[in-house]
Amino acid sequence: MPGGLLSDPSARTTFHRFQLYDRDETIGTLHALNSLQYKSLQIPHSSSIILDLGSFEVRAGFSNESNPRLYFPPVVSRGRDRKERRKSSTKSKSASENDEFLNYYANKRNYIGYQALSSHARSAARSVFESDVFVNTYLLERMLDETLIKLGLSNEEQIFHPVLVTETLCNLNSVRNGLLEILFDAYQISNVCLAIDALLSYLYNNNTKLNGGELSYGNENALVLSASHSASHVMPLVGGRVVPTASKRLAVGGAVMSSTLQKRLQLLHPAHSAILNSAISASVGAGCGMSRVDIIKESVCETFFPKNYAQNYTEFLKYLESSVEEYENQEVFVSVAQYDASGNYVKASGSDVVEGNQTGKVVLSAEEMEIQKQKRIEAGRRLFELMQTRRNEAAAAVAASEDLDGGAQYKSAAAKSGRRAIFTKEEAKGLNEALEELYQMEELVSELNVVVKSQEAWNAAAEGPDRTEIEKRLYSEEDKFFKRAVSLGCGASLQAVTKRMREVTSRVDDERMKLNDEMKSNAIEGQFRKRKRDEILLNTPDSKLDEEQLKDKRKAKALRAANAVRERAKLQRDEEKRMRELERTAREKSKKENPEAFLDSLKEERDALMLKMKRREAARLSGSDRRSVASRNRMRLLAQQADGVSGSKSGGKSGEEDTFGMADSDWDVYREMQGENSEEEQEDEQRLNELNSEIAEMAPQLDVNRKPRGFGSVFFTPDNPDEIPMVVDRFRTLETVWQPSIVGIDQCGLAEAINLSLNALHSDVTRSNVVQEVFLTGGIANSKGMKERVHSELVSMLPIDFGHKLKVSVASHPMWDAWRGGALFAEHGGDVFRNACISKADYEEMGGDYLKEHLASNVYVPTPDVERPLDSKKKRKR
Repeated sequence: MPGGLLSDPSARTTFHRFQLYDRDETIGTLHALNSLQYKSLQIPHSSSIILDLGSFEVRAGFSNESNPRLYFPPVVSRGRDRKERRKSSTKSKSASENDEFLNYYANKRNYIGYQALSSHARSAARSVFESDVFVNTYLLERMLDETLIKLGLSNEEQIFHPVLVTETLCNLNSVRNGLLEILFDAYQISNVCLAIDALLSYLYNNNTKLNGGELSYGNENALVLSASHSASHVMPLVGGRVVPTASKRLAVGGAVMSSTLQKRLQLLHPAHSAILNSAISASVGAGCGMSRVDIIKESVCETFFPKNYAQNYTEFLKYLESSVEEYENQEVFVSVAQYDASGNYVKASGSDVVEGNQTGKVVLSAEEMEIQKQKRIEAGRRLFELMQTRRNEAAAAVAASEDLDGGAQYKSAAAKSGRRAIFTKEEAKGLNEALEELYQMEELVSELNVVVKSQEAWNAAAEGPDRTEIEKRLYSEEDKFFKRAVSLGCGASLQAVTKRMREVTSRVDDERMKLNDEMKSNAIEGQFRKRKRDEILLNTPDSKLDEEQLKDKRKAKALRAANAVRERAKLQRDEEKRMRELERTAREKSKKENPEAFLDSLKEERDALMLKMKRREAARLSGSDRRSVASRNRMRLLAQQADGVSGSKSGGKSGEEDTFGMADSDWDVYREMQGENSEEEQEDEQRLNELNSEIAEMAPQLDVNRKPRGFGSVFFTPDNPDEIPMVVDRFRTLETVWQPSIVGIDQCGLAEAINLSLNALHSDVTRSNVVQEVFLTGGIANSKGMKERVHSELVSMLPIDFGHKLKVSVASHPMWDAWRGGALFAEHGGDVFRNACISKADYEEMGGDYLKEHLASNVYVPTPDVERPLDSKKKRKR
């Protein structure tokens, strides 16, 4: 065959790989201070405490230092230390209840950051923030307590350091009031300065000192873009002040991106769901702290920016779909294999056990294999004994429930011996036919008895109307008897009926002799008699049956419906088998006439089958989650059946007839509730093996076990079970901030927000000055391609003459520059910083929502005094 069709797959591009790791959770508090260390450093009171309160990470330190001493997620929990708990449990029992109560609460302490997430109080951990606003003031106070303790201020009666606290754009006055109340009333702080974190980051990266040492922006006209954890902001600066009326806020940030990426990876790779789970408790809130998905997002994901072959994100996806080469070039494999402290490989979910750092299955010794074999034999023996006991109990119950119609002589020998008779349809065919003839003769004999009784009644009756009525009934019964006798091929005389009965009985005995197994014979005969009794029940009107017989009739109906469904399914399978045979013949013909096209069709069928099996596995794993759609559907079906809601009546109100099982849709309910079809799975597995064998036979040089690559292979498991392939999700994750609609958020994207913000400015001159300095900050700003994407979007929306003026820059350290900018402002701001601080006297005079405006602050908007309207409701006069 031509080499182009069956080319060697080994010659392909080498893919990039990324080793997933866990962040060191202790590094954020390594430089914490105790009271002795704080005094030994002799930090002057003129140095400020800088608190960068971020929804992803809190950073704290002193302004005379270059980096924050503490950084941790804004999570707080409260609990008792285990050592203190053990101490309190060993105390003398003679202590009073009041002392025990006080000791219990005295031993409780606060945990913050990763300590709160890894301690025994993890279940009580809560985030201080809701979105990017710290509304939980009681948690904020606990977090500030521990933060100041870790800064070495635990033994200080009063904090003499000024405090600079960051806040979000257009922060609420009520939130600011709660913060100032804690700082002034609880800690007796002398001066507090509030500033916007993004503007402090811009100040750190673009500043200059003017006359008298005053600190200001290097360029007072700029466009600051903050892409942070909880939200994204567009803030134009005009004359060194933010313009709130032209600023925009998007409810899309790193938290939304991480949550979306985590859900998609868990859906596509359910075997690694546990590894991809955040290390944070679900009660804390999505995205608090650095999870593994956050590490993948920061290390692997990129922002799409226009290229020569794709000008926008949609065109880029279409190009990936059409070009397998580009798809493989953009593919990154995330290795989720974990290693312990000794460097040994730890089994990842869904992968084989390995020894050391080499992949492969564990090799057991002969002794270990023999022990496992004996354990399996013992488990099988116990299971067999348990099932045998249950069969004996069921057989005894059947034997006890045999009624007189069945006859004591028809009791199954299996019930007596405790064993279950198993027979095939072929074995039962001859005996069933003989029993059918015997049953017909018994019916004929019963009709003959009816005729004889009617004849005796006619003979005994006197002349009159009664005798005439009996005579009519006698003629009718004789006519019915003669017709049945003729249909059975025997004469109407008593001798002929007796002769025919002996022949049929002899045939039944012969069939029983052929089986040569009394247990099977009795089982077949018992089954036959039960079937006939059920037929009689089904043909009898309900009005002639008692309550117990009605119950038996309903059971018989359901059983007959189930048998009919199985028969139809068997006929359908036989028809499908015949069609497969015809299809196989056609395939053989096509294989001989055009082998290349036939091989391509085999590959397509194999790929589609593998995709189907992978989706089924993902659906099964999602069913273990009670909140998944599959689980909710099963619970809905169970609730409907319990309430009697279905295609036919099942259960329902008393007095209604239960016809569940008569319709085919009723049996589909069980399949849907079960959520899987083992028969179908076996057929798919068998078909996949057949396809692989055919492909290997036609093209021995192809690796049939290699998973197909390309845009359509997103549901396939990679060759290495410890790797997660990422292509589309690498770009889709960060595209969320540009197109929030792809994750269901009804907002404009960042490009549209920038356009709206620029259009809200007063004049073209102002817009021209603002775009000369576009500054990116926040955690997302550091992603690859973000700067190029912002530049491309601005060029496309601005006039041509603005293009040469456009300048886009990124913060040197987007995560820490807000804290560093606050430290720079507090340490070198001079009078500008001192005039920006709110003193306790200002707080007591102006109120908790008071704000002093400065170069990095929000605009102060006093809370309006709204008088509560009088109650105008009056009782109506009747």
